[in-house]
Amino acid sequence: MKQTDYQLHLVELISLIRDKSTYLQSIEKDSEEYDKNTFEGMALAYHFVMDGIKTYVECNEDLSLEEFGLEDYDPSEILEYKPKES
Repeated sequence: MKQTDYQLHLVELISLIRDKSTYLQSIEKDSEEYDKNTFEGMALAYHFVMDGIKTYVECNEDLSLEEFGLEDYDPSEILEYKPKES
């Protein structure tokens, strides 16, 4: 596999993780699916993963946030997600 293929796959994987975290906002607060501790744990886990990815890219001089679509992204926004009100 070529280097550009790896980079494209990595960008896609980062986008998938970032998009998956937004799923939390679709959970209805009054549904059986919602559990406060689970919700907060998932938000924290997604935050740690995305913060780690962003920090890694920022600290690597061969990479740029722009290459991965993370230049305006703040992983802390995940911690602000709330379940959907019914």
